[in-house]
Amino acid sequence: MITAVKSARARRRAAKWRLAGMIKKEHGCVDCGYNTHAVALQFDHTSDDKKACISNLIRSDYAWKTILLEIDKCEVRCSNCHAVVTAHRKALALSSVQ
Repeated sequence: MITAVKSARARRRAAKWRLAGMIKKEHGCVDCGYNTHAVALQFDHTSDDKKACISNLIRSDYAWKTILLEIDKCEVRCSNCHAVVTAHRKALALSSVQ
């Protein structure tokens, strides 16, 4: 059996994905408390002070310190609660424009 050799960059990114998943599961959804699977949890930026999405920072191999600083600007939400909260935010933004 031949196993693929991962590059150093791929190993770093895999470690960051694992750490981000641990953070998501540890905190769980701020709205409903769900914390079973990290893949169903998302980092939700709570302000407009956003450098980038956490996933983009990890994919682009930013330093873990930079990623943690961005995570500090977020709340963890399950995908369902995130969709609902985002819809409410968009509705509020539209109503404030009119």
